[in-house]
Amino acid sequence: QTNVIAQQAPYILEFMMTVGMVGLVITAVFSTFLLPQKPQKHLWLKYIIMVVQWIVFPITMILFGSIPATDAQTRLMLGGRWRLGFWVTEKK
Repeated sequence: QTNVIAQQAPYILEFMMTVGMVGLVITAVFSTFLLPQKPQKHLWLKYIIMVVQWIVFPITMILFGSIPATDAQTRLMLGGRWRLGFWVTEKK
């Protein structure tokens, strides 16, 4: 049973990531269409910047999501004084 889960995990994760990416694209398109009319004083550059923000969003989520994991792995690797300790409180 463990082997079946391990063998199917890449396919399930691929499907989940595909659904998430499709959802992200749909959200980006809908948010663009739901914007109010562009005031005359604003340039098209603002829309280009908004599209770039949606493109960069998955990359930043991966980077910011991996920072805590990198910190934890580094603390485990270095050990000693770099490890975080537990402070046990007294029970009354």
